[in-house]
Amino acid sequence: MDSTEIQVTGAEESKKEIPIVENPSEFMEGFFSSELYVKNFATFYEKKNLAPDVTEAEKQEAFLTSGGDRVKYALLDYGKDEAHFKYNPQHYPPDVRAAINNYVDFVSDMGKMTREGEGTVESLDETRRVYHTEAAEALAKAGIVPTHKLGRALARLVLIDKKMETFEDARTEDIVALKRKMGIK
Repeated sequence: MDSTEIQVTGAEESKKEIPIVENPSEFMEGFFSSELYVKNFATFYEKKNLAPDVTEAEKQEAFLTSGGDRVKYALLDYGKDEAHFKYNPQHYPPDVRAAINNYVDFVSDMGKMTREGEGTVESLDETRRVYHTEAAEALAKAGIVPTHKLGRALARLVLIDKKMETFEDARTEDIVALKRKMGIK
């Protein structure tokens, strides 16, 4: 096993090599060509009656912009089960790196700020949401992801890569996950 792959084992599956992908363009290309994406795309259109002149490009755009959490969760699942995302700042333009770094730094400092009484969980979560949005918008503006929602999911994968969040956290409403991390009911 080389440094670009890890092994995952499960009760019903034998050892599966999961590649580690640092280049976000390669990661997104892999996602869009994955069986997971194709399946979610097909399920999204399963009971819809489309006009015969709707193009494949129009269908893709509609799915990416209107697919809701289905698209976000599909990317998270891809990052968990098909190709692990590894954040490498060298693959991002400076403005995207800055937005991601601001997001990561703030999330890193949130626990300390809460313990030191520098804000309520709700106010800290609101600030975190602003940084998350800025990172997502920078990723979309740079063309790394096609939509803001996928930018949010990719930014969460950065936190997961840095062991600051889990896949379960990424699928949970942000304020609920934050309160759980802080031990607040």
